[in-house]
Amino acid sequence: MSVAVEDFGLKAGAGDIEVVGDVEVAGDIEVVGDIEVAGDIEVAGDIEVAGDIEVAGDIEVAGDIEVAGDIEVAGDIEVAGDIEVAGDIEVAGDIEVAGDIEVAGDIEAAGDIEVAGDIEVAGDIEVAGDIEVAGDIEVAGDIEVAGDIEVAGDIEVAGDIEVAGDIEVAGDIEAAGDIEVAGDIEAAGDIEVAGDIEVAGDIEVAGDIEVAGDIEVAGDIEVAGDIEVAGDIEVAGDIEVAGDIEVAGDIEVAGDIEVAGDIEVAGDIEVAGDIEVAGDIEVKIMGKCIYW
Repeated sequence: MSVAVEDFGLKAGAGDIEVVGDVEVAGDIEVVGDIEVAGDIEVAGDIEVAGDIEVAGDIEVAGDIEVAGDIEVAGDIEVAGDIEVAGDIEVAGDIEVAGDIEVAGDIEAAGDIEVAGDIEVAGDIEVAGDIEVAGDIEVAGDIEVAGDIEVAGDIEVAGDIEVAGDIEVAGDIEAAGDIEVAGDIEAAGDIEVAGDIEVAGDIEVAGDIEVAGDIEVAGDIEVAGDIEVAGDIEVAGDIEVAGDIEVAGDIEVAGDIEVAGDIEVAGDIEVAGDIEVAGDIEVKIMGKCIYW
């Protein structure tokens, strides 16, 4: 059986809504309990639920979704407004939101996530597809993505970032854990990482790179600012830096190093190609400083 409400909204006082078919509402849905639907939900207004939402089909909402529990959807979620969830979001398809997403738990999507606003998550984000965000991403846990991440704002993560594709960010990237990327990293701002950076492709940054651990890159590094690393730098390609390089460990490069500023290294420098530095090179060996 399906439920179609053409002129008014759907309101359940103190109970749940359970529908074997589809739900189509021309107004709003307001429920004090849970919503369980074996089909699709299509709403021309808002959805406000004090419990959980479980849908075997798709959810399409012209307004906002506000849920005090969890959202579990076997299809896609398409929302013209915002999504605010006090629990988790688990979706077997895609999530497309024209506003913001704010989640107090985790987000798990088997498809893609496309958001025209910001994403703020107090837990983890795990996505089998791509993430495309026109605003910022702020995550208190980890981000794990099997595709690409494209963000027009900043990425701020309190945990780790693991991406099987590329990361392209128009702002800054800040991670309190590690960053592991199977593709490339391109950032128009700065990269600040409290752990390590491991990249199978290239790193291109218009700002600075500051890393408390090590940097390991299978491609090239191109930085318009400075590089400051508390560990080692190991690069299978070239390093090109418009600013300075300061490293507390070693530098090992299979290609060339070209630096418009200075290089200061507390460990060793091993380069298979050429070194071209417009400033000074300072290398501390056995407690001594050597300049050339």
